[in-house]
Amino acid sequence: MTLARERAAAEAHVEAGVAWLGHGECARAEAELTLALARDSGCPGAPVGLARVCFRSGRLLDALGLLRGALERDPADLDAQLLLAVCRSQLVPAGAFEPALSRAVELLLVLPPADLVPWDPARRVAAAAANLEALRTAVAERPRYADRRLALASKLLVEGEAWQAAAELESALAINPEYLEARLLAARAYLEQDRPEVALDHLRGALRVHPDYPDLHFWSGLALARARRFSQSAKSLERALGLNRHFARAQRLRAMVCHALGRTQEALRAARCGWVREEDVVRGTRWRCRPGRRIVDEPENPFENQTPEEALLVAAIRLQPSYPDLRLQLARVRRARGDLVQARAACREALAIEPAYPEARLELGRLELDLGSAPRAVPLLRQVVLERPRWADARALLARASQALPR
Repeated sequence: MTLARERAAAEAHVEAGVAWLGHGECARAEAELTLALARDSGCPGAPVGLARVCFRSGRLLDALGLLRGALERDPADLDAQLLLAVCRSQLVPAGAFEPALSRAVELLLVLPPADLVPWDPARRVAAAAANLEALRTAVAERPRYADRRLALASKLLVEGEAWQAAAELESALAINPEYLEARLLAARAYLEQDRPEVALDHLRGALRVHPDYPDLHFWSGLALARARRFSQSAKSLERALGLNRHFARAQRLRAMVCHALGRTQEALRAARCGWVREEDVVRGTRWRCRPGRRIVDEPENPFENQTPEEALLVAAIRLQPSYPDLRLQLARVRRARGDLVQARAACREALAIEPAYPEARLELGRLELDLGSAPRAVPLLRQVVLERPRWADARALLARASQALPR
């Protein structure tokens, strides 16, 4: 195998190991992560993943050895610092954990957001694979389509062009001020530029419309922490955890914020919860996770051609069944895969949760039209046009649907 293929195989073993760890299957996770290290000793995520297995299994000395090795290769590994603090706190003497927590707080204030909160794998891969010039051409052809500007901004952000990405997102939000996905990505773009106050403005706007979304409170907590407003950050993270007590990333961020506030024991408890409660996929479902193969949810998904992105969304919906935007994203993924019937079902579920959701209504109208049901599509699209008269894509779809009505 070439070096690149070995690295790709090792990364696949890491993904499989993390998935098994999310199920509490420590033995299977350890086997996958050990294979990852055997293929590529420098594979990112493998040493910390294996240390997590050792921590859960009570093998603290083994975990410490792995974490020291990980930090020798990458001293800026934030997850390794936090897990090191938790492991040291459970040994005797326990006082040696504070330097690791202090180092984690230092990293929190200087690392780019991509290192603090990794991109969703499926979205990152999709954005990286997109053609930048094709996206720019698409925006030039339809400058009033906010979705096209969002796709271009995602690509620019992956390429490290945070300033250009922010400009595209501001244009998208001028077209549709309630575009939640664009607001959240704009906050990320401004954090990449180290402008947390501007990011907070976008997050406050999103929270006015969606006050019950834990992710928005988490990102607000991150932005406040980057602005060194730690007391307010702690309150925002507490709200996120009140809405989702299994929100492991929020617990780990809260650990650093509490330590910055001098609440060291509280910080340690939060860090421990952030690792103990970590669930990368939902428990109780068997997954086939093997290098080079697709992830398939065996007991409940009948489609053998399910993509990894769809599988991640299905898992996320089980964790947060009341999130309509997850169901809308699932509908879009299924439409792209060609499964229009199941996409329509996901869209209807999103609207059942949030009837005043114009993006979901627009997607449902598009699906009804693609399924040959223009009479169902027309009233949906008319309502969208009435609510959002500036949406050019809604007007175009309504014209198509009206032409397709039986005479």
